[in-house]
Amino acid sequence: MIELLVVIAIIAILAAILFPVFAKAREKARQASCTSNLKSLVTAAMMYSDDYDGGLLQCGPIPWYTRLDPYTKNTQIMHCPSDPIPPSGTRPTSYAYNMNGLSGLNAWDQMADDQASLGLFCDCNATNMIMMPTHVKPGGVGCCLDPRHNGTVDVAFFDGHAKALPFQSMVPSLWKKNDMMWTP
Repeated sequence: MIELLVVIAIIAILAAILFPVFAKAREKARQASCTSNLKSLVTAAMMYSDDYDGGLLQCGPIPWYTRLDPYTKNTQIMHCPSDPIPPSGTRPTSYAYNMNGLSGLNAWDQMADDQASLGLFCDCNATNMIMMPTHVKPGGVGCCLDPRHNGTVDVAFFDGHAKALPFQSMVPSLWKKNDMMWTP
């Protein structure tokens, strides 16, 4: 009987040690899926641009995520697996699009110098899903960046790469061209 209790105690101790490790591994897998989603969105935005003579993805009466539907053909990539809020009519995507930082640009190729340092899509917890100045200041009232991956925000850049950045490193310069005025 004592041996059985010792074995059960050892199993309980091992489980207590391993469950947090498994939880971190699971979150890393979710983050990898989110990063892949963001890369797919950039690719879809590039295809959209090619079809519209290099024009940038626009918003307006037709939201950006609806304009990308023909290029993604998969609504699941619009939702981060770590986002606790399920997709709905008021919030159909887990990501924000950086239309605001593109003011004055007409074509994708106008951004040749900044493509690797200018964010296009990122994790978002708001319903408007378009980046604005107050949305990129951690701790600010209007901040919609969502550090849902262990304190990091996944960001996809115009050149097609995506990576996780620490929440506190988010600055407005990630969301506008260096030579442009920030206009909300």
